[in-house]
Amino acid sequence: MAADVARAVRWARDNASRLGADPSRLLLCGHSAGAHLAAIVATDPRFLEAVGMATTDLEGVVGISGPYSVRMLVEETSAFVSFAVRFQA
Repeated sequence: MAADVARAVRWARDNASRLGADPSRLLLCGHSAGAHLAAIVATDPRFLEAVGMATTDLEGVVGISGPYSVRMLVEETSAFVSFAVRFQA
């Protein structure tokens, strides 16, 4: 999915002028899972490099209510699921 976001960012940059926007001022924004994907694309250069861009091509990123530490979420969820399974009726 992050690769899809990177392709969308490339499309936005390539078409920004035609749409009345400044292609040098790209800002990613997302909510929840979208925030997570925006953060991944903005911080892992592999995704933008795959579409001929760099993380420095972004003006910034705004993430709203995103899961940013997936390892922590998996550990916490796994612990909760393990606890809940032990106490099922």
